[in-house]
Amino acid sequence: MSADRRLTSGHARTVRAAFVGALTTGLGVGAHEAAGGAAPSLGALGAITVGVGALAWMLSGQRWTPRTLLAAFLLTQGAVHGVSMAQHPAVGGDGTLMLLTHGLAAALLVAVVPRAERVLLSILDHLALRALRILRVHTPAPRTVLLVSTTSSLHAVARLALPPGRAPPASV
Repeated sequence: MSADRRLTSGHARTVRAAFVGALTTGLGVGAHEAAGGAAPSLGALGAITVGVGALAWMLSGQRWTPRTLLAAFLLTQGAVHGVSMAQHPAVGGDGTLMLLTHGLAAALLVAVVPRAERVLLSILDHLALRALRILRVHTPAPRTVLLVSTTSSLHAVARLALPPGRAPPASV
């Protein structure tokens, strides 16, 4: 499950990491709430998202394996669960159901993230090719400028802008 080289450097790497961080945190919160827990505060969610994004950014420079992805996503699920339980200790939930939903969320991410990257690259390639076609259509063809000497006493050299492939008039 290696990422395309275009996703492992520059702005694309940062966008990829931010997307993975937001998706992972969002799914972790959803899993936690589905099992009866409460969501952490917005500040805590932001911190978790930034942390996961940083982890995803570090990992995105190398080949992503299912094991690496699962470890990163389980770590995130644990962070969401731990922060949620620390902020809302009175709101419990079934422990077994909680483990199950966090585990399923991590497994779902392992299945979805690599496929989502391929779909994203396909869309970006399509849009880039479309933009190139539009630019080609609207770019005017270059015109050649020929220097032609004339017999006129007023002008020693006249510049004629002729379309490509066209000869000067026969009278010159």
